[in-house]
Amino acid sequence: MGITSLIHDGKSRVIASWRGILWHNWAILSNRASPCLSAASVLYFPPMNSQEAVEPEIAWQEALVQVAARLRGLDWALAGSAASALHGLAIEPGDLDLLTDGETAYRIAARLNDRVLLPMAWRKTEHYANHFGRFALGGVEIEVMGDMELRGRGCILHLHPPSLVWERLRPTTLLGHRLRLIPLEAQLVANLVLGKDERVRRIAAHLRGCSYDGDLLRGIMAEGDLSSAIVGEVRGLLGVEY
Repeated sequence: MGITSLIHDGKSRVIASWRGILWHNWAILSNRASPCLSAASVLYFPPMNSQEAVEPEIAWQEALVQVAARLRGLDWALAGSAASALHGLAIEPGDLDLLTDGETAYRIAARLNDRVLLPMAWRKTEHYANHFGRFALGGVEIEVMGDMELRGRGCILHLHPPSLVWERLRPTTLLGHRLRLIPLEAQLVANLVLGKDERVRRIAAHLRGCSYDGDLLRGIMAEGDLSSAIVGEVRGLLGVEY
């Protein structure tokens, strides 16, 4: 438990911010020294729940492990840059992107309810339509997307259950926690639809150097009713004919 002391001398000002027994003793001494501290308030708050608390930053991998522990038993998959990194791309993730269905998105939000930056709600933008909420853990932002529809270049791509992508999630383990990743094949198509050229280039280079699932790519493109232009770009990027 931590406390912050405010002394009122015409206006409030924060004079210290300590934790534990040090603060407990300070509060007792302060009240003994100034028994008429109706002019002094000692406010107790749990630091992890306080908007003012400063939390030590942690690596994205540690944040992901903590999230996975909280969400055990729920149906979700990791997408975005963190999934790409775990697939083997040399990339430093900026946040954690979690995909799921609409109902589970709110169950995830309930388990992260002490970490809310933006409450879970249905949101629609130029490129996304989904149940969306943003959370943070140790300085790492976590975006949760339920029933996500990704829109761009005249196409709509579904990256949530039930879909072909969800049937082909890639299992992996991180520090003893089992995770499931959105396949790179799906991320390639998604980033093409969004026009993220640099991400597309890096994913395509990785897929060319490793094995990839041609059947999955064909299925994603058919399921998303993608334009012939995007299909042609996929072929050119991977150097294959479908």
